[in-house]
Amino acid sequence: MAKILVVDDRPINRGFLVSLLGHFGHRMIEASDGEEALQVADAERPELVITDIQMPILDGREFILRLRATPEFAHIPVIFYTATYRLPDARDLTDACDPFAVLTKPSPPELILSTVNTALGLPELELCPSPAPLQKLRAPISAHELPSGGAVVPHDVNYRMAALVEISLDLVSEREPERLLESLCHMARKCIGAEYAAIGVLNEDDQTFRHFFFAGPDGAIVQVPARSPRHGLLGELLGGRRAVRLRDVDAGRLAMIFPPGRSSVPSYLGVPFSTSRVHGWLYFTDRLGGPEFSAEDERLALTLAAQGAAQYENLQLYVRLESYVKRLDGEMADRKRAQEELARVKQEQLRLKDEMLSNVSHELRTPLAAILLFTSNLLDGVVGRLTAEQHQHVELTFSNAKQLKGMVDDLLDATRAETAKLVVEPQRTLLSESLSQAIGACQPKASEKRITISQNLPSDLPPLWGDPQRICQILVNLIGNAVKFSPDETLVAVEACVWDRDPTLILVSVRDEGPGISPENREKIFDRLFQESSGDQSNTGLGLGLFISKEMISRQGGRIWVESELGRGSTFFFTLPLFSLRRPVSPHVDSDLVVLS
Repeated sequence: MAKILVVDDRPINRGFLVSLLGHFGHRMIEASDGEEALQVADAERPELVITDIQMPILDGREFILRLRATPEFAHIPVIFYTATYRLPDARDLTDACDPFAVLTKPSPPELILSTVNTALGLPELELCPSPAPLQKLRAPISAHELPSGGAVVPHDVNYRMAALVEISLDLVSEREPERLLESLCHMARKCIGAEYAAIGVLNEDDQTFRHFFFAGPDGAIVQVPARSPRHGLLGELLGGRRAVRLRDVDAGRLAMIFPPGRSSVPSYLGVPFSTSRVHGWLYFTDRLGGPEFSAEDERLALTLAAQGAAQYENLQLYVRLESYVKRLDGEMADRKRAQEELARVKQEQLRLKDEMLSNVSHELRTPLAAILLFTSNLLDGVVGRLTAEQHQHVELTFSNAKQLKGMVDDLLDATRAETAKLVVEPQRTLLSESLSQAIGACQPKASEKRITISQNLPSDLPPLWGDPQRICQILVNLIGNAVKFSPDETLVAVEACVWDRDPTLILVSVRDEGPGISPENREKIFDRLFQESSGDQSNTGLGLGLFISKEMISRQGGRIWVESELGRGSTFFFTLPLFSLRRPVSPHVDSDLVVLS
Protein backbone atom coordinates (compact mmCIF):
# COMPACT_ATOMS: atom_id res chain seq x y z
CA MET A 1 0.00 0.00 0.00
CA ALA A 2 0.96 3.65 -0.18
CA LYS A 3 2.99 5.91 2.12
CA ILE A 4 0.75 8.82 3.22
CA LEU A 5 1.80 12.02 5.03
CA VAL A 6 -0.83 13.50 7.41
CA VAL A 7 -0.27 17.14 8.43
CA ASP A 8 -2.42 18.71 11.17
CA ASP A 9 -1.58 20.73 14.26
CA ARG A 10 -4.13 18.83 16.36
CA PRO A 11 -3.10 15.30 17.40
CA ILE A 12 -6.70 14.05 17.59
CA ASN A 13 -7.24 14.79 13.88
CA ARG A 14 -3.97 13.12 12.89
CA GLY A 15 -4.74 10.15 15.09
CA PHE A 16 -8.10 9.56 13.40
CA LEU A 17 -6.63 9.50 9.90
CA VAL A 18 -3.60 7.45 10.93
CA SER A 19 -5.79 4.82 12.61
CA LEU A 20 -8.29 4.66 9.75
CA LEU A 21 -5.87 4.51 6.83
CA GLY A 22 -3.29 2.46 8.72
CA HIS A 23 -5.93 -0.18 9.37
CA PHE A 24 -6.23 -0.69 5.61
CA GLY A 25 -2.51 -1.21 5.12
CA HIS A 26 -1.23 2.27 4.32
CA ARG A 27 2.03 3.35 5.91
CA MET A 28 1.29 6.56 7.80
CA ILE A 29 3.70 9.36 8.70
CA GLU A 30 2.78 12.52 10.62
CA ALA A 31 3.72 16.20 10.99
CA SER A 32 2.22 18.92 13.20
CA ASP A 33 2.80 21.90 10.89
CA GLY A 34 3.97 22.76 7.37
CA GLU A 35 7.59 23.38 8.35
CA GLU A 36 7.92 19.96 9.95
CA ALA A 37 6.02 18.38 7.05
CA LEU A 38 8.59 19.64 4.53
CA GLN A 39 11.37 17.94 6.47
CA VAL A 40 9.36 14.71 6.85
CA ALA A 41 8.46 14.70 3.15
CA ASP A 42 12.11 15.14 2.16
CA ALA A 43 13.14 12.23 4.38
CA GLU A 44 10.19 9.83 3.80
CA ARG A 45 9.09 10.58 0.19
CA PRO A 46 5.30 10.12 0.63
CA GLU A 47 2.97 9.26 -2.25
CA LEU A 48 -0.01 11.27 -0.95
CA VAL A 49 -0.41 14.27 1.37
CA ILE A 50 -3.48 14.95 3.53
CA THR A 51 -3.15 18.36 5.17
CA ASP A 52 -5.11 20.88 7.21
CA ILE A 53 -5.27 24.44 5.89
CA GLN A 54 -4.75 26.67 8.92
CA MET A 55 -1.75 25.68 11.02
CA PRO A 56 0.91 27.53 13.03
CA ILE A 57 4.41 28.30 11.71
CA LEU A 58 3.57 27.31 8.11
CA ASP A 59 -0.03 26.84 6.93
CA GLY A 60 -1.31 24.26 4.47
CA ARG A 61 -1.31 26.57 1.45
CA GLU A 62 2.32 27.66 1.86
CA PHE A 63 3.34 24.10 2.67
CA ILE A 64 1.86 22.73 -0.57
CA LEU A 65 3.30 25.56 -2.68
CA ARG A 66 6.77 24.96 -1.29
CA LEU A 67 6.38 21.18 -1.60
CA ARG A 68 5.23 21.43 -5.22
CA ALA A 69 8.23 23.66 -6.00
CA THR A 70 10.40 20.56 -5.55
CA PRO A 71 10.54 18.59 -8.87
CA GLU A 72 9.96 15.16 -7.27
CA PHE A 73 6.79 16.42 -5.55
CA ALA A 74 5.48 18.63 -8.37
CA HIS A 75 2.60 16.25 -9.15
CA ILE A 76 2.01 14.59 -5.76
CA PRO A 77 -1.74 14.33 -5.04
CA VAL A 78 -2.95 16.53 -2.17
CA ILE A 79 -6.15 16.31 -0.13
CA PHE A 80 -7.15 19.26 2.05
CA TYR A 81 -8.88 18.13 5.24
CA THR A 82 -10.41 21.23 6.84
CA ALA A 83 -13.18 22.39 9.14
CA THR A 84 -16.67 22.76 7.71
CA TYR A 85 -16.82 26.51 8.31
CA ARG A 86 -13.53 26.93 6.40
CA LEU A 87 -14.68 25.04 3.31
CA PRO A 88 -15.55 28.21 1.32
CA ASP A 89 -12.03 29.51 1.93
CA ALA A 90 -10.67 26.36 0.33
CA ARG A 91 -12.06 27.50 -3.01
CA ASP A 92 -9.37 30.20 -3.06
CA LEU A 93 -6.69 27.49 -2.83
CA THR A 94 -7.74 25.51 -5.89
CA ASP A 95 -6.06 27.72 -8.48
CA ALA A 96 -2.77 27.98 -6.58
CA CYS A 97 -2.46 24.49 -5.08
CA ASP A 98 -4.67 22.35 -7.37
CA PRO A 99 -5.63 19.81 -4.66
CA PHE A 100 -7.19 16.53 -5.69
CA ALA A 101 -10.03 16.99 -3.17
CA VAL A 102 -11.18 18.96 -0.16
CA LEU A 103 -12.77 17.03 2.70
CA THR A 104 -14.49 18.47 5.74
CA LYS A 105 -13.98 17.50 9.37
CA PRO A 106 -15.37 15.04 10.16
CA SER A 107 -15.92 13.13 6.97
CA PRO A 108 -17.39 9.63 7.01
CA PRO A 109 -14.66 6.94 6.96
CA GLU A 110 -16.06 5.52 3.72
CA LEU A 111 -15.71 8.92 2.02
CA ILE A 112 -12.14 9.35 3.26
CA LEU A 113 -11.12 5.86 2.11
CA SER A 114 -12.82 6.32 -1.26
CA THR A 115 -11.11 9.69 -1.83
CA VAL A 116 -7.69 8.34 -0.83
CA ASN A 117 -7.98 5.27 -3.06
CA THR A 118 -9.12 7.37 -6.01
CA ALA A 119 -6.24 9.80 -5.52
CA LEU A 120 -3.76 6.91 -5.43
CA GLY A 121 -5.38 5.09 -8.36
CA LEU A 122 -6.29 2.11 -6.19
CA PRO A 123 -9.47 0.05 -6.62
CA GLU A 124 -12.52 0.83 -4.48
CA LEU A 125 -12.85 -1.11 -1.22
CA GLU A 126 -16.04 -3.02 -0.51
CA LEU A 127 -16.87 -1.92 3.03
CA CYS A 128 -20.60 -2.58 3.24
CA PRO A 129 -23.05 -5.05 1.64
CA SER A 130 -25.30 -2.12 0.67
CA PRO A 131 -23.21 -0.33 -1.97
CA ALA A 132 -25.88 2.16 -3.00
CA PRO A 133 -25.70 4.37 0.11
CA LEU A 134 -21.94 4.05 0.20
CA GLN A 135 -21.56 5.09 -3.39
CA LYS A 136 -22.89 8.51 -2.47
CA LEU A 137 -20.50 8.76 0.50
CA ARG A 138 -17.50 7.51 -1.50
CA ALA A 139 -17.81 10.14 -4.19
CA PRO A 140 -14.86 12.44 -3.60
CA ILE A 141 -15.53 16.17 -3.30
CA SER A 142 -13.49 17.61 -6.10
CA ALA A 143 -11.82 20.92 -5.48
CA HIS A 144 -13.54 22.14 -8.62
CA GLU A 145 -16.94 21.08 -7.25
CA LEU A 146 -16.81 23.23 -4.12
CA PRO A 147 -19.91 25.34 -3.39
CA SER A 148 -19.95 28.61 -5.27
CA GLY A 149 -21.89 30.53 -2.61
CA GLY A 150 -20.42 32.55 0.19
CA ALA A 151 -20.96 29.92 2.87
CA VAL A 152 -21.57 26.22 3.34
CA VAL A 153 -25.03 25.16 4.41
CA PRO A 154 -24.20 22.22 6.69
CA HIS A 155 -27.27 20.16 7.62
CA ASP A 156 -25.52 17.17 9.17
CA VAL A 157 -25.25 17.32 12.95
CA ASN A 158 -21.82 15.66 12.92
CA TYR A 159 -20.48 18.28 10.58
CA ARG A 160 -21.75 21.05 12.81
CA MET A 161 -20.39 19.46 15.96
CA ALA A 162 -16.99 19.10 14.32
CA ALA A 163 -17.12 22.72 13.19
CA LEU A 164 -18.08 23.77 16.73
CA VAL A 165 -15.08 21.91 18.17
CA GLU A 166 -12.76 23.51 15.60
CA ILE A 167 -14.15 26.99 16.30
CA SER A 168 -13.77 26.49 20.05
CA LEU A 169 -10.14 25.49 19.65
CA ASP A 170 -9.48 28.47 17.39
CA LEU A 171 -11.11 30.89 19.84
CA VAL A 172 -9.04 29.57 22.74
CA SER A 173 -5.85 30.29 20.79
CA GLU A 174 -6.68 34.01 20.38
CA ARG A 175 -4.91 36.46 22.69
CA GLU A 176 -6.50 39.76 21.61
CA PRO A 177 -10.19 40.62 22.25
CA GLU A 178 -10.59 42.38 18.87
CA ARG A 179 -9.16 39.43 16.94
CA LEU A 180 -11.36 37.06 18.93
CA LEU A 181 -14.56 38.92 18.06
CA GLU A 182 -13.64 39.37 14.41
CA SER A 183 -12.75 35.67 14.05
CA LEU A 184 -15.95 34.61 15.81
CA CYS A 185 -18.06 36.79 13.50
CA HIS A 186 -16.50 35.24 10.38
CA MET A 187 -16.54 31.65 11.62
CA ALA A 188 -20.07 31.80 13.05
CA ARG A 189 -21.45 33.17 9.75
CA LYS A 190 -19.96 30.26 7.83
CA CYS A 191 -20.95 27.66 10.39
CA ILE A 192 -24.55 28.86 10.65
CA GLY A 193 -24.86 29.33 6.89
CA ALA A 194 -25.81 33.01 6.75
CA GLU A 195 -25.10 35.67 4.16
CA TYR A 196 -24.35 38.29 6.81
CA ALA A 197 -23.36 38.31 10.48
CA ALA A 198 -22.52 41.05 12.98
CA ILE A 199 -21.33 41.12 16.57
CA GLY A 200 -21.50 44.09 18.93
CA VAL A 201 -19.95 44.38 22.39
CA LEU A 202 -20.84 47.17 24.79
CA ASN A 203 -18.73 49.35 27.02
CA GLU A 204 -18.99 49.18 30.79
CA ASP A 205 -21.81 51.75 30.72
CA ASP A 206 -23.92 49.33 28.60
CA GLN A 207 -24.97 52.29 26.43
CA THR A 208 -22.21 52.61 23.84
CA PHE A 209 -20.31 50.22 21.60
CA ARG A 210 -16.85 49.04 22.53
CA HIS A 211 -16.42 46.71 19.54
CA PHE A 212 -18.48 46.09 16.42
CA PHE A 213 -17.66 43.69 13.57
CA PHE A 214 -19.64 42.84 10.45
CA ALA A 215 -18.97 39.89 8.13
CA GLY A 216 -20.38 39.32 4.67
CA PRO A 217 -19.49 37.51 1.47
CA ASP A 218 -17.19 40.36 0.41
CA GLY A 219 -15.15 40.44 3.61
CA ALA A 220 -15.49 42.34 6.85
CA ILE A 221 -16.38 45.94 7.58
CA VAL A 222 -15.41 47.19 11.00
CA GLN A 223 -17.42 50.22 12.03
CA VAL A 224 -19.16 51.53 15.11
CA PRO A 225 -22.83 52.21 14.30
CA ALA A 226 -24.16 55.66 14.99
CA ARG A 227 -27.33 54.39 16.63
CA SER A 228 -27.66 53.28 20.21
CA PRO A 229 -26.96 49.55 20.71
CA ARG A 230 -30.19 49.32 22.74
CA HIS A 231 -32.43 50.69 20.00
CA GLY A 232 -35.05 48.59 18.25
CA LEU A 233 -34.97 44.80 18.03
CA LEU A 234 -31.34 44.68 19.15
CA GLY A 235 -32.29 46.52 22.32
CA GLU A 236 -35.04 43.97 22.92
CA LEU A 237 -32.43 41.24 22.43
CA LEU A 238 -30.22 42.75 25.15
CA GLY A 239 -33.13 43.27 27.52
CA GLY A 240 -34.74 39.88 27.02
CA ARG A 241 -31.47 37.90 27.05
CA ARG A 242 -32.95 35.24 24.74
CA ALA A 243 -32.63 34.27 21.10
CA VAL A 244 -34.89 35.85 18.47
CA ARG A 245 -35.77 34.26 15.06
CA LEU A 246 -37.82 36.22 12.54
CA ARG A 247 -38.78 36.32 8.86
CA ASP A 248 -39.23 39.37 6.62
CA VAL A 249 -38.04 41.91 9.16
CA ASP A 250 -37.99 45.62 8.43
CA ALA A 251 -34.45 47.03 8.69
CA GLY A 252 -35.73 49.96 10.75
CA ARG A 253 -36.98 47.58 13.38
CA LEU A 254 -33.63 45.83 13.44
CA ALA A 255 -32.02 49.25 14.10
CA MET A 256 -28.86 48.17 12.31
CA ILE A 257 -26.68 49.48 9.54
CA PHE A 258 -25.79 46.09 8.06
CA PRO A 259 -26.42 44.81 5.52
CA PRO A 260 -26.28 48.26 3.88
CA GLY A 261 -28.90 49.62 1.51
CA ARG A 262 -31.58 47.11 2.51
CA SER A 263 -35.10 48.02 3.56
CA SER A 264 -35.77 44.55 4.95
CA VAL A 265 -34.17 41.15 5.45
CA PRO A 266 -35.84 37.82 4.60
CA SER A 267 -34.59 36.01 7.71
CA TYR A 268 -33.00 37.04 10.99
CA LEU A 269 -31.45 35.23 13.96
CA GLY A 270 -30.13 37.12 16.99
CA VAL A 271 -28.65 35.75 20.22
CA PRO A 272 -27.24 37.49 23.31
CA PHE A 273 -23.46 37.50 23.60
CA SER A 274 -23.37 36.78 27.32
CA THR A 275 -22.27 34.64 30.24
CA SER A 276 -23.34 35.77 33.71
CA ARG A 277 -23.74 39.28 32.26
CA VAL A 278 -24.71 40.47 28.81
CA HIS A 279 -21.73 41.80 26.85
CA GLY A 280 -23.61 42.42 23.60
CA TRP A 281 -25.25 40.48 20.80
CA LEU A 282 -24.52 38.29 17.76
CA TYR A 283 -26.95 38.30 14.85
CA PHE A 284 -27.29 36.71 11.39
CA THR A 285 -29.39 37.59 8.37
CA ASP A 286 -30.25 35.99 5.01
CA ARG A 287 -30.17 32.24 5.67
CA LEU A 288 -28.50 30.43 2.78
CA GLY A 289 -30.37 27.48 1.34
CA GLY A 290 -33.64 28.20 3.12
CA PRO A 291 -36.26 30.83 3.85
CA GLU A 292 -35.53 31.06 7.59
CA PHE A 293 -33.18 30.03 10.37
CA SER A 294 -34.06 26.78 12.14
CA ALA A 295 -34.22 25.79 15.79
CA GLU A 296 -30.97 23.90 15.22
CA ASP A 297 -29.40 27.12 13.88
CA GLU A 298 -30.58 28.89 17.02
CA ARG A 299 -29.06 26.28 19.36
CA LEU A 300 -25.76 26.40 17.47
CA ALA A 301 -25.73 30.22 17.53
CA LEU A 302 -26.40 30.25 21.28
CA THR A 303 -23.54 27.79 21.83
CA LEU A 304 -21.15 29.83 19.70
CA ALA A 305 -22.12 33.06 21.46
CA ALA A 306 -21.75 31.52 24.92
CA GLN A 307 -18.32 30.08 24.10
CA GLY A 308 -17.20 33.33 22.53
CA ALA A 309 -18.44 35.39 25.48
CA ALA A 310 -16.66 33.14 27.96
CA GLN A 311 -13.41 33.43 26.02
CA TYR A 312 -13.95 37.20 25.69
CA GLU A 313 -14.27 37.48 29.48
CA ASN A 314 -11.11 35.41 29.90
CA LEU A 315 -9.25 37.63 27.46
CA GLN A 316 -10.46 40.75 29.25
CA LEU A 317 -9.09 39.32 32.48
CA TYR A 318 -5.89 38.36 30.69
CA VAL A 319 -5.48 41.88 29.29
CA ARG A 320 -6.08 43.37 32.73
CA LEU A 321 -3.67 40.93 34.32
CA GLU A 322 -1.06 41.66 31.65
CA SER A 323 -1.51 45.40 32.25
CA TYR A 324 -1.22 44.85 35.99
CA VAL A 325 1.95 42.77 35.52
CA LYS A 326 3.48 45.48 33.33
CA ARG A 327 2.59 48.13 35.89
CA LEU A 328 3.96 45.92 38.66
CA ASP A 329 7.17 45.37 36.70
CA GLY A 330 7.48 49.13 36.28
CA GLU A 331 6.88 49.72 39.97
CA MET A 332 9.42 47.04 40.87
CA ALA A 333 11.97 48.62 38.52
CA ASP A 334 11.29 52.03 40.07
CA ARG A 335 11.58 50.55 43.54
CA LYS A 336 14.82 48.82 42.62
CA ARG A 337 16.24 52.09 41.32
CA ALA A 338 15.06 53.85 44.48
CA GLN A 339 16.65 51.16 46.64
CA GLU A 340 19.90 51.42 44.70
CA GLU A 341 19.86 55.19 45.07
CA LEU A 342 19.04 54.83 48.77
CA ALA A 343 21.92 52.37 49.19
CA ARG A 344 24.24 54.75 47.37
CA VAL A 345 23.14 57.69 49.53
CA LYS A 346 23.43 55.56 52.65
CA GLN A 347 26.91 54.46 51.64
CA GLU A 348 27.88 58.06 51.04
CA GLN A 349 26.43 59.07 54.40
CA LEU A 350 28.39 56.30 56.10
CA ARG A 351 31.54 57.45 54.34
CA LEU A 352 31.01 61.04 55.43
CA LYS A 353 30.13 59.93 58.96
CA ASP A 354 33.21 57.71 59.18
CA GLU A 355 35.34 60.52 57.87
CA MET A 356 33.88 62.92 60.40
CA LEU A 357 34.23 60.45 63.27
CA SER A 358 37.80 59.76 62.29
CA ASN A 359 38.64 63.46 62.22
CA VAL A 360 36.81 64.17 65.48
CA SER A 361 38.43 61.19 67.18
CA HIS A 362 41.89 62.30 66.14
CA GLU A 363 41.17 65.83 67.31
CA LEU A 364 39.92 64.54 70.67
CA ARG A 365 42.92 62.32 71.35
CA THR A 366 45.33 65.26 71.80
CA PRO A 367 43.39 67.13 74.51
CA LEU A 368 42.45 63.83 76.14
CA ALA A 369 46.09 62.83 76.35
CA ALA A 370 46.86 66.16 78.04
CA ILE A 371 43.98 65.72 80.50
CA LEU A 372 45.11 62.20 81.39
CA LEU A 373 48.72 63.31 81.78
CA PHE A 374 47.97 66.25 84.09
CA THR A 375 45.38 64.40 86.19
CA SER A 376 47.83 61.52 86.57
CA ASN A 377 50.50 63.97 87.75
CA LEU A 378 48.05 65.48 90.22
CA LEU A 379 47.15 62.05 91.59
CA ASP A 380 50.85 61.13 91.89
CA GLY A 381 51.55 64.34 93.85
CA VAL A 382 53.98 65.71 91.27
CA VAL A 383 52.62 69.24 91.74
CA GLY A 384 52.00 68.94 95.46
CA ARG A 385 49.92 67.06 97.96
CA LEU A 386 46.14 67.06 97.40
CA THR A 387 43.50 67.14 100.07
CA ALA A 388 41.18 64.16 100.33
CA GLU A 389 38.35 66.04 98.61
CA GLN A 390 40.68 67.28 95.84
CA HIS A 391 42.05 63.77 95.34
CA GLN A 392 38.51 62.42 94.98
CA HIS A 393 37.58 65.03 92.36
CA VAL A 394 40.77 64.54 90.35
CA GLU A 395 40.41 60.76 90.48
CA LEU A 396 36.83 61.08 89.12
CA THR A 397 38.12 63.32 86.33
CA PHE A 398 40.88 60.83 85.51
CA SER A 399 38.39 57.92 85.44
CA ASN A 400 35.98 59.74 83.13
CA ALA A 401 38.83 60.84 80.87
CA LYS A 402 39.97 57.21 80.56
CA GLN A 403 36.39 56.19 79.72
CA LEU A 404 36.21 58.90 77.08
CA LYS A 405 39.54 57.76 75.64
CA GLY A 406 38.15 54.23 75.35
CA MET A 407 35.14 55.57 73.42
CA VAL A 408 37.41 57.54 71.10
CA ASP A 409 39.51 54.45 70.50
CA ASP A 410 36.34 52.46 69.75
CA LEU A 411 35.23 55.09 67.25
CA LEU A 412 38.57 54.91 65.49
CA ASP A 413 38.56 51.10 65.43
CA ALA A 414 34.98 51.02 64.12
CA THR A 415 35.87 53.44 61.34
CA ARG A 416 38.94 51.39 60.44
CA ALA A 417 36.85 48.20 60.37
CA GLU A 418 34.29 49.77 58.02
CA THR A 419 37.01 50.99 55.66
CA ALA A 420 39.07 47.75 55.83
CA LYS A 421 41.90 49.58 57.57
CA LEU A 422 41.74 47.71 60.87
CA VAL A 423 45.27 46.34 61.25
CA VAL A 424 45.89 42.96 62.88
CA GLU A 425 49.40 41.61 63.43
CA PRO A 426 49.15 37.86 64.15
CA GLN A 427 51.97 36.07 65.95
CA ARG A 428 52.55 33.21 68.32
CA THR A 429 50.52 34.25 71.36
CA LEU A 430 49.73 32.77 74.78
CA LEU A 431 46.08 33.30 75.67
CA SER A 432 46.94 33.35 79.40
CA GLU A 433 49.01 36.49 79.00
CA SER A 434 46.31 38.43 77.13
CA LEU A 435 43.67 37.19 79.59
CA SER A 436 45.70 38.35 82.63
CA GLN A 437 46.01 41.84 81.14
CA ALA A 438 42.28 41.95 80.36
CA ILE A 439 41.26 40.83 83.87
CA GLY A 440 43.60 43.42 85.36
CA ALA A 441 41.95 46.15 83.28
CA CYS A 442 38.44 45.05 84.36
CA GLN A 443 39.20 44.25 87.99
CA PRO A 444 38.66 47.77 89.46
CA LYS A 445 35.09 47.95 88.14
CA ALA A 446 34.44 44.36 89.25
CA SER A 447 35.71 45.14 92.73
CA GLU A 448 33.31 48.07 93.04
CA LYS A 449 30.40 45.63 92.46
CA ARG A 450 32.06 42.80 94.43
CA ILE A 451 32.01 40.61 91.29
CA THR A 452 34.43 37.71 91.06
CA ILE A 453 36.26 37.14 87.77
CA SER A 454 37.40 33.51 87.49
CA GLN A 455 39.54 31.91 84.81
CA ASN A 456 39.88 28.26 83.86
CA LEU A 457 42.62 27.58 81.31
CA PRO A 458 44.29 24.18 80.94
CA SER A 459 47.99 24.26 81.79
CA ASP A 460 48.81 22.62 78.46
CA LEU A 461 46.70 24.99 76.36
CA PRO A 462 48.56 25.43 73.03
CA PRO A 463 49.58 28.92 71.85
CA LEU A 464 47.36 30.93 69.50
CA TRP A 465 48.02 32.48 66.12
CA GLY A 466 46.73 36.02 66.69
CA ASP A 467 47.43 39.61 67.64
CA PRO A 468 47.99 39.71 71.44
CA GLN A 469 46.88 43.35 71.76
CA ARG A 470 43.70 42.70 69.76
CA ILE A 471 42.96 39.53 71.75
CA CYS A 472 43.35 41.53 74.98
CA GLN A 473 41.04 44.20 73.55
CA ILE A 474 38.42 41.53 72.70
CA LEU A 475 38.60 40.07 76.20
CA VAL A 476 38.35 43.53 77.80
CA ASN A 477 35.19 44.20 75.79
CA LEU A 478 33.57 40.87 76.71
CA ILE A 479 34.62 40.80 80.38
CA GLY A 480 33.86 44.52 80.77
CA ASN A 481 30.33 44.00 79.38
CA ALA A 482 29.82 41.00 81.66
CA VAL A 483 30.82 43.06 84.70
CA LYS A 484 28.75 46.04 83.55
CA PHE A 485 25.49 44.10 83.14
CA SER A 486 25.87 41.62 86.02
CA PRO A 487 24.31 42.21 89.44
CA ASP A 488 26.53 42.82 92.45
CA GLU A 489 28.23 39.87 94.14
CA THR A 490 27.98 37.54 91.14
CA LEU A 491 30.48 35.58 89.07
CA VAL A 492 32.03 36.20 85.65
CA ALA A 493 33.75 33.04 84.42
CA VAL A 494 36.31 32.85 81.60
CA GLU A 495 37.21 29.44 80.17
CA ALA A 496 39.24 28.18 77.20
CA CYS A 497 40.07 24.83 75.60
CA VAL A 498 40.90 23.20 72.29
CA TRP A 499 37.53 23.00 70.51
CA ASP A 500 36.37 19.42 70.21
CA ARG A 501 34.48 20.21 66.99
CA ASP A 502 37.60 21.54 65.28
CA PRO A 503 40.98 20.72 66.91
CA THR A 504 42.66 23.50 64.89
CA LEU A 505 40.80 26.14 66.93
CA ILE A 506 40.77 27.31 70.55
CA LEU A 507 37.32 28.01 72.01
CA VAL A 508 37.06 30.85 74.55
CA SER A 509 33.91 31.58 76.58
CA VAL A 510 32.90 34.44 78.89
CA ARG A 511 29.88 33.66 81.09
CA ASP A 512 27.95 36.08 83.31
CA GLU A 513 24.86 36.05 85.53
CA GLY A 514 23.24 39.13 84.05
CA PRO A 515 19.70 39.70 82.71
CA GLY A 516 20.30 37.80 79.47
CA ILE A 517 19.58 38.79 75.87
CA SER A 518 16.24 38.49 74.09
CA PRO A 519 16.16 35.96 71.20
CA GLU A 520 15.44 38.62 68.54
CA ASN A 521 18.56 40.60 69.57
CA ARG A 522 21.14 37.79 69.74
CA GLU A 523 22.35 38.53 66.22
CA LYS A 524 21.72 42.28 66.31
CA ILE A 525 24.04 42.85 69.27
CA PHE A 526 27.02 42.42 66.94
CA ASP A 527 25.75 45.21 64.68
CA ARG A 528 27.33 48.61 64.74
CA LEU A 529 25.81 51.05 67.30
CA PHE A 530 23.28 48.45 68.54
CA GLN A 531 22.63 48.34 72.30
CA GLU A 532 20.49 45.90 74.25
CA SER A 533 18.14 47.84 76.54
CA SER A 534 18.87 47.03 80.18
CA GLY A 535 16.77 49.69 81.92
CA ASP A 536 19.90 51.08 83.59
CA GLN A 537 21.03 54.31 81.89
CA SER A 538 24.40 54.11 83.62
CA ASN A 539 25.25 51.04 81.59
CA THR A 540 24.75 52.66 78.19
CA GLY A 541 27.68 53.11 75.81
CA LEU A 542 28.29 53.64 72.12
CA GLY A 543 27.29 50.15 71.05
CA LEU A 544 30.61 49.55 69.28
CA GLY A 545 32.43 47.07 71.52
CA LEU A 546 30.87 43.85 70.21
CA PHE A 547 30.95 45.12 66.62
CA ILE A 548 34.69 45.79 66.93
CA SER A 549 35.27 42.44 68.66
CA LYS A 550 33.48 40.58 65.86
CA GLU A 551 35.56 42.39 63.23
CA MET A 552 38.84 41.68 65.02
CA ILE A 553 37.97 38.01 65.56
CA SER A 554 36.95 37.49 61.94
CA ARG A 555 40.17 39.21 60.79
CA GLN A 556 42.11 36.59 62.75
CA GLY A 557 40.25 33.59 61.28
CA GLY A 558 37.69 33.01 64.05
CA ARG A 559 34.04 33.74 64.76
CA ILE A 560 31.94 34.90 67.71
CA TRP A 561 28.42 34.05 68.90
CA VAL A 562 26.28 34.18 72.05
CA GLU A 563 24.03 31.80 73.92
CA SER A 564 21.62 33.40 76.35
CA GLU A 565 18.43 32.93 78.31
CA LEU A 566 16.47 35.83 79.74
CA GLY A 567 16.94 36.05 83.50
CA ARG A 568 19.74 33.48 83.55
CA GLY A 569 22.72 35.29 82.04
CA SER A 570 24.68 35.04 78.80
CA THR A 571 27.73 33.20 77.50
CA PHE A 572 29.81 34.67 74.69
CA PHE A 573 31.94 32.24 72.67
CA PHE A 574 34.67 32.98 70.17
CA THR A 575 37.26 30.89 68.36
CA LEU A 576 40.82 31.63 67.27
CA PRO A 577 43.24 29.44 65.29
CA LEU A 578 46.03 27.47 66.98
CA PHE A 579 49.60 28.38 66.20
CA SER A 580 51.14 26.32 63.39
CA LEU A 581 54.61 26.45 61.87
CA ARG A 582 53.01 26.75 58.43
CA ARG A 583 51.09 29.94 59.26
CA PRO A 584 54.03 32.42 59.36
CA VAL A 585 55.35 31.30 55.97
CA SER A 586 53.32 33.84 53.95
CA PRO A 587 51.01 36.80 54.59
CA HIS A 588 47.39 35.91 55.23
CA VAL A 589 44.90 37.88 53.13
CA ASP A 590 41.35 38.28 54.51
CA SER A 591 38.87 40.15 52.30
CA ASP A 592 40.35 43.56 51.42
CA LEU A 593 42.62 43.56 54.47
CA VAL A 594 46.24 42.37 54.49
CA VAL A 595 46.95 40.93 57.93
CA LEU A 596 50.59 41.55 58.71
CA SER A 597 52.62 38.49 59.65
